[in-house]
Amino acid sequence: MFKFSQWKQEKTNQLNQESSVIQTALGPIEYCLEGNNNNPVVAIMHGAPGGFDQGLIEKDNLGTNGFRILTWSRPGYLRTPLSTGKTFKEQAAALNSLIESLKIPTISLIGISAGGVPALFFAQDYPQKLSSLIMEVALSKEYTPSSFQLIVTKLFFNDFGLWIMNYLAKKRPQFMISFFMNVASSLDKKTRKKIIQNIIKDTKQKSYFLKFLQSMSPMCNRKQGLYNDLSQYTHVEGLDITQIKIPTLVIYGKYDTDVKPFYAHYMKENMPCAKLYELKDGFHFFWFSDQFEDMEKEKIAFLKKHST
Repeated sequence: MFKFSQWKQEKTNQLNQESSVIQTALGPIEYCLEGNNNNPVVAIMHGAPGGFDQGLIEKDNLGTNGFRILTWSRPGYLRTPLSTGKTFKEQAAALNSLIESLKIPTISLIGISAGGVPALFFAQDYPQKLSSLIMEVALSKEYTPSSFQLIVTKLFFNDFGLWIMNYLAKKRPQFMISFFMNVASSLDKKTRKKIIQNIIKDTKQKSYFLKFLQSMSPMCNRKQGLYNDLSQYTHVEGLDITQIKIPTLVIYGKYDTDVKPFYAHYMKENMPCAKLYELKDGFHFFWFSDQFEDMEKEKIAFLKKHST
């Protein structure tokens, strides 16, 4: 029990050291801004559960390719209170307030998973602030989790459960990778086994997985945001994606059972400037795909083409 308490406290202290909190016109917002001041800014709209630290998973690829990265905790996550923006439209306004407070005129934006609809609201409501949009395995309209997903969330997405998962991910990574593949993919057993074997040998892929797990921990400071997201996704009002004319790259996994390919095709069919990128062996945890390196190059080329 002491180790659990120590882990939780150390993780919280580390998060607080890596981020800042700024008072904006709409309320306090936790953020992290890294990179050369002269470089174009790419902001991250993280998924659920998450926080500014989930966005930092993108840091190496963006930083080494000439971009500045802005990650923030959406309302209800970590040190950004829910009062700063409960609805997804209000969260888009919060991001706008953040970049205004930081005196950033324009951004490119990456919406990840549950950060998808807030990102689309930003593109709809603040097009003059946006150079380009990337949607990574991202939701684009209403979403209802399955009964199985809700059971997994209640049983494992708590501080103690994540402490165990972080421990197992280091000691028995194949077990934890298999667990998440069962939750979020429709890959057959043979393909799953092959992917797991490849991941165990790949230091970079294992590193992404560990960072992802850490970006959910501790859960006590993210729980309010997670359950607000689940509530908000039952009814999305005021979003008309047919009006979004920002250059958009939509990345999705063919075997994703969480954010199903339907959400990507919905954007392609309704957004005039949307381009699809399918990970043919991919699922919700897209960095496990054999196409991951090519996808990262595609993202950078897209951002460079459309950055201002």
